[in-house]
Amino acid sequence: MTQGAKVAWITGGSSGLGRALAKDLANQGYAVAVTSLPEDPADTLIVETAQMSGHVKSFPCDVTDEHGMARTAAAIEEQMGPIVLAVFNAGNYIATPGENLVVRDFHRSFAVNYFGIVNGVVPVVEYMRVRGRGHVVLVGSVTAYSGWPTTAAYGGTKAAINILGESLKYDFDKM
Repeated sequence: MTQGAKVAWITGGSSGLGRALAKDLANQGYAVAVTSLPEDPADTLIVETAQMSGHVKSFPCDVTDEHGMARTAAAIEEQMGPIVLAVFNAGNYIATPGENLVVRDFHRSFAVNYFGIVNGVVPVVEYMRVRGRGHVVLVGSVTAYSGWPTTAAYGGTKAAINILGESLKYDFDKM
């Protein structure tokens, strides 16, 4: 267990926005748990943050695996300490042009972008509820607000994330 450090959990943390956030939080002194696909390890991120005041540890998991995400949240809590910040950032973009729609592209988009968040929110919020503190961030997109070409699946997932976050905020504020 990490002594004294605030623990943050970031999904999709091995690249892009998640990677940049993991570096920033480690630089601020957080112990950062990064979840990415097993075939997309955070090894280089761990090396890059080794000299920072915080540190990064990898917890590989496919966010579409409900039970795997629950085990990941439990492992982070056990090995690093209480998660005070959870950033659900993992996502994928699959172009969905109207002239070539494929049902499985919609299913895959929702599995990763929406249910990948739900699979992490459910277990981590329970830990936070019991402790009476914590912050949850759901990473969305401007595509949630207006239809753009080829974003029918992706934008739909991001709109659903907005509603999820807005709906849960009422209950989270009471907790």
